[in-house]
Amino acid sequence: MSSKQQSSQNGPAEQLHGFTSWLAASTLPSIAVLVIISLAVYYNSLSNGFVFDDYAVIVENKHIGHLRSSLPSFFNHSYFTIAGGEASYRPLATLSYFLIHALAGPNPFYFHLGSVLLHVLNVVLAYLFFALLPGDRFKALTAGLLFACHPVLTETVDCIAFNEDLLAAFFFLLALILYVKALEKAAAGATYILSLLFFFCGLLSKEMAITLPLIIVLYDLTFNGRKAQALSVKYVASTVQRRWRYYAGYAVIGLFYLLLRFVVFINPAEGVKPHFGSLFERLLYLPSHIFSFVKLAVAPYDLNVEYVFSYPRGFFEFHNLAGWVVTAGLAVCSFFLFKRFKAIFFGIWWFLITLIPVYNLIQIFNPLAERYLYIPIIGFCLVAAGILYGIFSKAFKRAAAVHLATLAVILVIVGVYATVTIARNRDWQDGLTLWSKTVKQSPDSGIAHGSLGRAYQEQGLLDEAVAEYRQALKIMPNHFKAHYNLGVIYDRQGSLNQAADSYRKAIALNPNFADAHFNLANIYQKQGLLDEAIEQYLKLIELDPEDYEARNNLGVLYAMQDKLDQAILEWQKVLKIDPANKSAQDNIRKASGLLERSN
Repeated sequence: MSSKQQSSQNGPAEQLHGFTSWLAASTLPSIAVLVIISLAVYYNSLSNGFVFDDYAVIVENKHIGHLRSSLPSFFNHSYFTIAGGEASYRPLATLSYFLIHALAGPNPFYFHLGSVLLHVLNVVLAYLFFALLPGDRFKALTAGLLFACHPVLTETVDCIAFNEDLLAAFFFLLALILYVKALEKAAAGATYILSLLFFFCGLLSKEMAITLPLIIVLYDLTFNGRKAQALSVKYVASTVQRRWRYYAGYAVIGLFYLLLRFVVFINPAEGVKPHFGSLFERLLYLPSHIFSFVKLAVAPYDLNVEYVFSYPRGFFEFHNLAGWVVTAGLAVCSFFLFKRFKAIFFGIWWFLITLIPVYNLIQIFNPLAERYLYIPIIGFCLVAAGILYGIFSKAFKRAAAVHLATLAVILVIVGVYATVTIARNRDWQDGLTLWSKTVKQSPDSGIAHGSLGRAYQEQGLLDEAVAEYRQALKIMPNHFKAHYNLGVIYDRQGSLNQAADSYRKAIALNPNFADAHFNLANIYQKQGLLDEAIEQYLKLIELDPEDYEARNNLGVLYAMQDKLDQAILEWQKVLKIDPANKSAQDNIRKASGLLERSN
């Protein structure tokens, strides 16, 4: 009997159990595994170029190479002139692009490297948070593996302009971990203050971080009660009463941020939004909207950068009914799971709560996008790992068998995820590849056709580009960028009247579109319409007082009208913005010479 027991303890299952137990219990080896897998699945993204919103935020952003002179704009309303089309006040995300550009220039490799490294850090932080939760730490490792390579995260990691989601998640997780650690310490003042600071940093990265206080309350309700504690109104009230001093700090910071976001720093371009129905309709079809995110989390295939969003035409449409069944089912089941499977309960509500900013109750431009799932998917990974572990814990009595079965299934899922993620990274290699596929997936998307036109334009395929822009305008007549890009092509082809007409249409749709004003001014100058050109430059400078190119050109126009004093004044303003500007220096010298000779 003794020798049989010894033989059993040294069998493959027991050896694997010993290894997995050691790996799960040892933080550094687990982190090393997660880092290696995260780097492996995103390694091929490092050779990708700039795509999608990267152009507005980085490539075409005139200010990105002038970090020092742009710094004051991060703290006032002119932020939106230097942020390259950023929709709302996200200064830390914008600062990250400026810093990378200052260190490495406009090389997409370093921007992609920054995004991949941020994702790796987030995987490590997610694992460290999972490891703080009660239960078998092997589940923390399996959940971390799922998060490391879940395919729906590719949009966030592969598109440089979405590192705002990566940064928000980074600070969100740091703040949450520090809150949990603060509860464990007798004198936790510094830890708590750091948590508040990181929460504010998360909000300044992207507004998705606003749900952190709710997640903190959820954590306390789930894990800080007795083991068999029921989720009652009395228990909720007592928890809030016990922790309210902690919650107050997060509430104050959250309210302060909302004041900044909706009162102080309002982007004028935010008013241009598609209409998705009344508030009643948005509430009625909210489960359908949630169901779309659930499908992406559960079955991340045929991923698409441009989903054509619409609500169901009627309440009894299949997708809407399925949404009500799934959403209500998740909520109801979670309460039955609360006592025995707290991590699953927590993961379900993490997913539902962290999606609140994109429920479209306050209308947003694009209500459905994969990048919105970057923080919520952490809850999904916790649920998936908990369900698998729970199933095998029921099926097998021995921990070794449970670990073996769970690991086998997790490795299969991770293998599938990694394969899909690596393949999806290739779709993001350039605009032509990405948007050619997207147009096939969403032929009714004006954004997709317009973006494919832009990709053709970059390749010099102008006829194909024009066809795509025209198709975009058929679908989406208010697509001001399509009008603008048509203007660029007509300008290049020498069709100045058509170019000017396209730029005017773009400006009519978006009066704050600085590039359209700039190009229209150039057209007017070519046509000899100097007063009209000056008017456009003045409008542009009103939008962006730091645009030294516009000021330099305005000075040239004044000089052409023999208004040398006004010209010199503009060039002097150029030198205040860009002291090394040789064109402005030369122009001032020549104009000053002319003035001296005339006197």
